[in-house]
Amino acid sequence: MRYAGFWPRLGALLVDAIVIGITLGRYIMRSYFGKFFLVLTVSVLLTSCAIGPESLLRTHAYEGAQKSATEMATVFAVWKGVGGELTFICEVDGKSHRKLGAISSCPSVVYLLPGRHDLTVEYRWANLIGTVVVPVNAEAGKTYRVTGTSTDKKQVLFNIQEMPVGFALTYKDVAPVFFSDGARPNSRVNPSMEK
Repeated sequence: MRYAGFWPRLGALLVDAIVIGITLGRYIMRSYFGKFFLVLTVSVLLTSCAIGPESLLRTHAYEGAQKSATEMATVFAVWKGVGGELTFICEVDGKSHRKLGAISSCPSVVYLLPGRHDLTVEYRWANLIGTVVVPVNAEAGKTYRVTGTSTDKKQVLFNIQEMPVGFALTYKDVAPVFFSDGARPNSRVNPSMEK
């Protein structure tokens, strides 16, 4: 069976939610709280439809002024599928970089100063979650990809790979599932952002 894609699956879930909501709505809508709850639910659902790869968290994991791309290393974690193999970088050298995000509380892209760093990588597949500390010897101007792959739905194999010289990180590299149908425009991940 071919994977149907994220947006059709989300549409089916919304239809189910609407059908269930109509039934429950008759009882809930009789109060002001019910009306508030309905407005809040619809707002959240509409916001979730706007989530794209640009929503993935990024962070500069160092103190001081923001560095140029040639002065820092870039590490990105791959999000392979909806409800499937998701990999995130939650800590760098024991310091948490968790934030409130639309897709995860952990960044998908981390910018580091050159040197040895320990990355706490989180892997999710369905309702299973695993974490591991992955060492990386980061070099300025280089990009590294971290992936997690489930070997038997009980164990995870983590891999870190240096990308080729001249590699330009795009959202398709970080979240290929969003680009599986070929209709979505791709763009580069911009390291110039607030820390």
